[in-house]
Amino acid sequence: IAWYLYEMYLGKPFIPRVEDIQRILAGDFDKENLERFHSRLVPESGYAALQMLRGDLEIVPTSCPTLVMAGEHDYFLPTSVQKSLAKFHCAEYMEVDTGHLPLLEPHVEKVGRLLLDWVSRKFQEQEHPAD
Repeated sequence: IAWYLYEMYLGKPFIPRVEDIQRILAGDFDKENLERFHSRLVPESGYAALQMLRGDLEIVPTSCPTLVMAGEHDYFLPTSVQKSLAKFHCAEYMEVDTGHLPLLEPHVEKVGRLLLDWVSRKFQEQEHPAD
């Protein structure tokens, strides 16, 4: 993140370098997938990134069923932060063996099954609420 502080301070847009994405997201990406992911990035708002780092964003609790799925190897958003986020939103919390982007990593089928199971359970709870 230090490489981008100048852009953030000036509110200039930036795109992280490929090697920074690998380091920050700590995902299990092969070179081809990492480069394909990088090619699809759009410039990040330096101002929004600075607000996020300073904690200046107003976060409003959700009112619908919510799941926070945390990557155990996510160095960008540590599990301690994600647990706090889940608590704030009264959300269910689940950790998976991934980095920051579980749906772009090789474990996507397992992660997808976990998400589908969670959504199915939520629909069943809506149709058959506990008495």
